[in-house]
Amino acid sequence: MSTLSQNERQALNDIFTAITEKETFFSKLKESKSEIKHFFKLLIMRNRKRLKHPIR
Repeated sequence: MSTLSQNERQALNDIFTAITEKETFFSKLKESKSEIKHFFKLLIMRNRKRLKHPIR
């Protein structure tokens, strides 16, 4: 048998669950951050092309 009480086990379980949820949240955030950078790069390039060759 475990030396931890039911409440202690539940508390530890909650802590580890919260930690894993945070890790997945931050990894998703990093992925979306690179996607956002890529999107802005495309917008800037598009804007530069328009500035160099304005519609007459």
